[in-house]
Amino acid sequence: MNKQYYTKTELTRRWTKRLVDKFFPQCSEEVPNPRNKKTPIKLYDVNKVNFIETLGSFKPEWEKLQQRRFEAMERDFCERCYSPPY
Repeated sequence: MNKQYYTKTELTRRWTKRLVDKFFPQCSEEVPNPRNKKTPIKLYDVNKVNFIETLGSFKPEWEKLQQRRFEAMERDFCERCYSPPY
């Protein structure tokens, strides 16, 4: 079975909240949340997500995000390896 939608949680594992707000401000569909009646589950069409990821305006933002993630991992690694144990 092919997946048709990402939930906002699944999408923000790939994208940041800022990227979601900028490139996909309106979700594709909302469904009732069985755990919390006040906030619906926001669904984002997988095909639209894939299309947005191919846009020329998205790619520089994605590359910046990947660079920031890499730098954060590198900083975290360096801090753990080179900080004195207390």
